[in-house]
Amino acid sequence: MHILPMALSLAFMIFMAFITTFAFLVATVYLFASYDDSFPQSCR
Repeated sequence: MHILPMALSLAFMIFMAFITTFAFLVATVYLFASYDDSFPQSCR
């Protein structure tokens, strides 16, 4: 049983999941920022 390829594949999966979550978070923040003009500042 090869430990190194398993560890590399697991690290790659975690890295891809982190990149996907970060991209979704940035897209959500950008989406809210684009509609920021229609909301008053008291809604924050």
